[in-house]
Amino acid sequence: MKKRGQFYLIGALIIILVVVSLLAVNNYARSKPTESNVYDISNDISRESKDVIDYGVYNSADIPALMNSFTNSYVKAEPSKKWFFVYGNQDNVTILAYLMQTSAISVDIGGGASRIDVDTNVVRFDKSVKPDPGSNEVTITIDGVSYDFNINAGQNFYFIISEKTAGGDQITKTGS
Repeated sequence: MKKRGQFYLIGALIIILVVVSLLAVNNYARSKPTESNVYDISNDISRESKDVIDYGVYNSADIPALMNSFTNSYVKAEPSKKWFFVYGNQDNVTILAYLMQTSAISVDIGGGASRIDVDTNVVRFDKSVKPDPGSNEVTITIDGVSYDFNINAGQNFYFIISEKTAGGDQITKTGS
C-alpha cells in the first residue's frame, strides 16, 4: 500500500482549508444608535390625517371619534413620545395630550380668554372646548415653549410630537 498518495491528499486538503478560511468573508452586524423617527411619523400623520378628516366630512361621520381612534393608533405604536393633538373647528376644539414624562403644560384658547393648565401627572389629557366667538387661535405651552395654531373655517388638525434622545429633544409641529 502506498501511503505517499494519502499524505499528499491530506496535505492538499489542509492547504485548501487554510486558504478558504483566510479568504472567507466575515459576516457580522454592528448596531448604530438609532435616530429619532419623529420627523418620519409627523409626515405620516400629516398625510393620513387629511384622509381621515376627508372621510369623516364626506361620510358625515363622527369626526372626533375618528380622530380619537386615529391618534390612539399612533400613540400605542410609539408610547415613549409626548403627543399633543389639536383638532376641531370654530365651534368645538379638542385638545389631546399623551404624556409619559412630566411636563409643564398650559393651553390658551382664543388669546388667553380660556386657559387650561394640564396636571403634569396625567398620562392622557382630553378636553373639548368651545372657543370664544371671534377667537381663532390655540396656544399650547410645553415646558416654557409656546406653539401657536390657527383654527380656520372647516376641520383643523394640528399636532406636536416630542421625544428625548441622546442628541437632545426632537420636536416636530405641523398641521393640515
